[in-house]
Amino acid sequence: MVRAVTFVVVLLFGVTASAEHRAKAVRRQGSIAIDGKLDEAAWAAAPRQSGFTQRFPKDGAKATHDTSFSVLYDDLAIYVGVWATDPEPAKIRRTLHRRDLDAVADVIAIAFDSYHDKRTAFVFQLNAAGVQRDMLAFDDSNIDDTWDAVWTGDVSVNGDGWSAEFRIPLNQLRFTAAASHEWGLQVVRNIARSSEQSAWSPWPRSGSEVVSKFGVVGGIDELKPGRRLELLPYASGGFQAAPIAEGDPLADQYGAVGNAGLDLKYGLGSAFTLSATINPDFGQVEADPSTVNLSANELFFAEKRPFFLEGVDLFQIPVDVNNNAEGAFYTRRIGAAPTIE
Repeated sequence: MVRAVTFVVVLLFGVTASAEHRAKAVRRQGSIAIDGKLDEAAWAAAPRQSGFTQRFPKDGAKATHDTSFSVLYDDLAIYVGVWATDPEPAKIRRTLHRRDLDAVADVIAIAFDSYHDKRTAFVFQLNAAGVQRDMLAFDDSNIDDTWDAVWTGDVSVNGDGWSAEFRIPLNQLRFTAAASHEWGLQVVRNIARSSEQSAWSPWPRSGSEVVSKFGVVGGIDELKPGRRLELLPYASGGFQAAPIAEGDPLADQYGAVGNAGLDLKYGLGSAFTLSATINPDFGQVEADPSTVNLSANELFFAEKRPFFLEGVDLFQIPVDVNNNAEGAFYTRRIGAAPTIE
């Protein structure tokens, strides 16, 4: 009896392992224009993956429209081309909006778990109007949508549906140097008019897991992490109108003003990034609402300054079994004292 049970357990685990979705990336041959059309010879020669499964509305059912994709790479970037068939292309929802906002539209998203730790992933998304969105997934199921990367992508709508083309520079991902790489990969498609969401690697909505449900992309050979250095200088100037100084009627009423500063990010290996700022400019950050506090307790204001949002997930401490977390410290206490006018 013990042997029979052991055999059944091994068999079940063997079936699970073999069911893992796998894709193969191939090294890019020839040039590629990031225009969303996917009509270059490199895409025609690359192996395609398909077989998407619904998450909404019918969990586990076959996707109503076929979706397929291919993965290419070179020494500088990884490329993903997605073909999303649709028998009614006129009904594709092409919502134009600002970057990184969530809006009702047809969407294709790709995600790489380049650490292959089944907990962390870099997410890149294009809607059918070509609007970009990117996010960082951590602890398998949490999302940081303040993360921004530098990448390119475009879409094209045709008589068979639409297609999306992604170029993700390797310096936007995190991985170690190795002769061969296997990364976690997920491709997701949303169809707005039917509220359908489907995924390449099955992603049941019954659980909270995200990254651990990814498939695997292999065949990525001889890649070395690039040097990650990002410098963002700024300079601003203008004229400021000032009231005549009290007791000095000859004081200048107008004066020139100027400011300059620098943001720096430098990769310290594959797992660490040095982030520094000199004289940061938070002039474009949304202002806090005016609030009158008549209590003895400190008011809480959400952090909106980009420098303090970088890597905020590292300071989140889980407080319960539902993945709710609290910040280790309150960053709004850092900075100049508030002024009251």
